[in-house]
Amino acid sequence: MHLKSGDLIFVSPRDIHGLKANTNSALSIYNVAIEPSIVMSFIDRYKFPLDAWEDKNSEPARIELTETEQKSFLELTSHIEKGYHDQLDAEFFLYGLLRLLRPSRTPLLHDEAPYWLREALQEATNPEYLKSGIKKLVELCGRSQEHMTRTFKKYMGITPTTWLNKHRIAHAKYLLVSTPMSILEIALECGFESPSNFHHLFRKETGESPGLYRKQSTAVQLGFK
Repeated sequence: MHLKSGDLIFVSPRDIHGLKANTNSALSIYNVAIEPSIVMSFIDRYKFPLDAWEDKNSEPARIELTETEQKSFLELTSHIEKGYHDQLDAEFFLYGLLRLLRPSRTPLLHDEAPYWLREALQEATNPEYLKSGIKKLVELCGRSQEHMTRTFKKYMGITPTTWLNKHRIAHAKYLLVSTPMSILEIALECGFESPSNFHHLFRKETGESPGLYRKQSTAVQLGFK
């Protein structure tokens, strides 16, 4: 199988597999191994929307993740890539993957959140809009900044700036492991005008500097039993 950036492959226990690079470009692989019994139990309980482990499949199932979904996947793995892993961690990962793959892409909000806020946050995760900042978020909401901020706090529990910075950092994590861009270029691409502010917020969110995160995320191996 010829793979490209963003491919998510489901490898069953019966598949003998390996990887071989056919390019000189930087390559990042995330390999998540989960005990088959845990996977099957999860599929039975939550009707996982992918029949990836049955013998009828001639080759591993593949899903092409969008750039936004790739960022969500990296964010999901970043929560579990350190420390001891057990069934609870495995199900945390699978549940996050299930939410990622289900048809709805609407951000998780209170049931009574206004439609305009839901639509705006859906659009605002676009990297181009993240770079533009609060001004673009206000424009997408179609409300005054004061009204948007009040509504945001009511239904999200955080300020628009906090939400924006979290998504900017998530995008920065994606760029760190998927591109050869310099850290300064990534900071500017994500809308951080001050490199020191980027480093501060990145370390606050991840516990690591951008440089260390890039180094340690080149190849992440996760195993669950």
